[in-house]
Amino acid sequence: SGVATVDESIANLPLLPEYVKKLAMSRNERDVLAKKATKALEKKSVNSMQINAASLIDECVSISGNPKSNPFDLACAIGLVSGRRMIEIFKTAEFELLDRDDRTLLFAGQAKKSFPCDADAYRIPTLAKSSAIVAGLRRLRDRKCADDMDNKQVNLKWSNSANTAARRLLGDGHHFHDLRAIYAVISFNATLPHSFSLNAFVAKVLGHAGLNNSLNYTSIHVN
Repeated sequence: SGVATVDESIANLPLLPEYVKKLAMSRNERDVLAKKATKALEKKSVNSMQINAASLIDECVSISGNPKSNPFDLACAIGLVSGRRMIEIFKTAEFELLDRDDRTLLFAGQAKKSFPCDADAYRIPTLAKSSAIVAGLRRLRDRKCADDMDNKQVNLKWSNSANTAARRLLGDGHHFHDLRAIYAVISFNATLPHSFSLNAFVAKVLGHAGLNNSLNYTSIHVN
């Protein structure tokens, strides 16, 4: 400012308020959190998941084709063969069939918009006939209509049942979101040969925000 008294007052102002300084973690706290994060990553990396792809897909196809299937089992089957989120399956997803290609869908209605899926719609590979997936989705929404609910209400109302159905399909300890990871790894192998790394392929078909999610997928082994 050029005024000595004012400059001195400004220079003596604390850069951070005291209450902000108190939020800073000590070195010991930072070390403890870093060790916990490392242990969590190590545990995830060694707890591999063995997937019999053919058997699992056959079961999902059977569920999708059975008009008497439990709606949450049907949602899981659609999730496994299309890789879409629970909220997308029950509410936001729009699937369009492509001429002469019954293993690809044009997908719109992604719940979380992010790179690399800037477009409103993009193609996704499917692990079952696309026409059967569209028919199954139509049947599911006839039985579980979410037109009058927002995304949060859908999750609150049906996530527990969807996770229970995922455990019926995959076994204890699993959740609905595991279906996306399994879909991504099976699709990566099923669509070979291609030039994508696992990270790039996952980002492409699931719409992830980046290419640094490989730990979630390298622990899944397809038989």
